[in-house]
Amino acid sequence: MKYTMNTRVRYSEVGMDDRLTLDAVLKYFQDCAVFQSEDLGCGIEELKKNHMVWFLSSWQICIGEYPVVADRINVSTWPYGFQRMMGERNHTISTPEGKILAWGNSNWVLMDTQKQRPIPVPGDLIDRYTLEEPFPMEYMSRKIAVPKEGKQEAPVEITRAYLDSNNHVNNARYVQIAEEYLPEGFTIQQLRAEYKRQALLGDHIYPLVARTEEEWVISLNNDKGQPYAVIAFQEKL
Repeated sequence: MKYTMNTRVRYSEVGMDDRLTLDAVLKYFQDCAVFQSEDLGCGIEELKKNHMVWFLSSWQICIGEYPVVADRINVSTWPYGFQRMMGERNHTISTPEGKILAWGNSNWVLMDTQKQRPIPVPGDLIDRYTLEEPFPMEYMSRKIAVPKEGKQEAPVEITRAYLDSNNHVNNARYVQIAEEYLPEGFTIQQLRAEYKRQALLGDHIYPLVARTEEEWVISLNNDKGQPYAVIAFQEKL
């Protein structure tokens, strides 16, 4: 079942060019998914009662056109598959007339919060959703290869401002951090993000920045060189 929220691009969600930021796109997609689950009776608090939480495993987001401040937009999401411990979702942002401006794919892992490990998605949870057809897009690998050579940047300390209700760094925050290392004037056409471990209050992130033929790849590592998240950006030509 598709879930849609009709909204308007707020001034607080645009960048220096008066267009919706990538960070705002991620938050719209994330919020829309949360609202659908809440309305179906299997939202955050309901999952907590059963010691469960959905953790984002990966994003792939494509931007055709960034809407500008005050534009009216429709943000939609729908699940299209469950793979044992994982849920798969599509997302779109469109104009009221139906023109698709941005689209994406996300993969979520269901976790047991007591045992801190993935668990199979229960049948009664799956039954809350009606699956739709996958969005017609090029689905790229969830795994992002990190080049061996890259520039090591100064560490970033995790403060309370980075945390969400699960007390770890919100997925959109990793993307914000990684964007800081893109060249000036870089317009993002596609984002891929792979999430590997949780950064907590007081941790330090050590960004490793590399350039491939097709993408800028930023690996946000811990002090042992292990990635919290790997973010890949493709430039709009």
